[in-house]
Amino acid sequence: MQEFNNVYVLASGTSFYSQCLPPDSLHFGMSFTAMHWLSTRPCRITGALVHLDITDPTEKALFQAQAAKDWEAILLARANELRSGGRAVIIVPCLDKEGQYPGATKNIKQTMFHSLTKYWKEMVTEGEITQEEFDNTSINVYIRTLEECSAPFYDANSAVSKCGLKVLSIESKVVRCPFHEEWTRSGKKGGQEAAANHAKRYIQSLRAWSNFSFLSGLDSSRSEEEKAAIVDKFFLEYEKAVASGPENHSADYVQAFIDIVKM
Repeated sequence: MQEFNNVYVLASGTSFYSQCLPPDSLHFGMSFTAMHWLSTRPCRITGALVHLDITDPTEKALFQAQAAKDWEAILLARANELRSGGRAVIIVPCLDKEGQYPGATKNIKQTMFHSLTKYWKEMVTEGEITQEEFDNTSINVYIRTLEECSAPFYDANSAVSKCGLKVLSIESKVVRCPFHEEWTRSGKKGGQEAAANHAKRYIQSLRAWSNFSFLSGLDSSRSEEEKAAIVDKFFLEYEKAVASGPENHSADYVQAFIDIVKM
């Protein structure tokens, strides 16, 4: 803003499920790693924390339906905001054709979501939380396939196609975990202290987006201080596991890169 004239900043306190800007006002919009969060939780997930580990067909269908509904709502809101010829680039976590998804790529031994589930289950075994609290905990995201991302654009009868949105390109890429790459490059030379510091930073990066999911699963009868202490202990156990084998833990991102134009 100091270098260029006619630049203005807008903070829009709205959700991307809603229209955030006036109609036909947006020339270019972009979103990175956000639109995989669902607007509401369709149901509990039996025995797991994320839809990727669903084994019940009914639960799977409910998550798929909610994700499709949310994706359409997101795209229609962008269609209303974009000018004719306007562009939007959306980068969103995805499940690629090789079965890779965030935190579960071919070079990772301990997958991220499985580790979160493992250590939260251990809290039940140790009596720290109840089975009911485990069952009430879910990370309310949906990792779409490329086909699910592109479906509204390729259906001529969809509301998205009818409002003029076209996909120019869509592809998946793996974005390597910067913490794991840094550890591989130089961190492991520092011994146990370096491993502990690496684990702390790595877990903090996961906790930034998942902490609330675990707090919200705990019973309302618990005080806020008690809830915080439980979640602290949970993440500490995960942190210890990472410190004991940093090379086995990584949060690679598998992303769909979607370039959209409004015709």
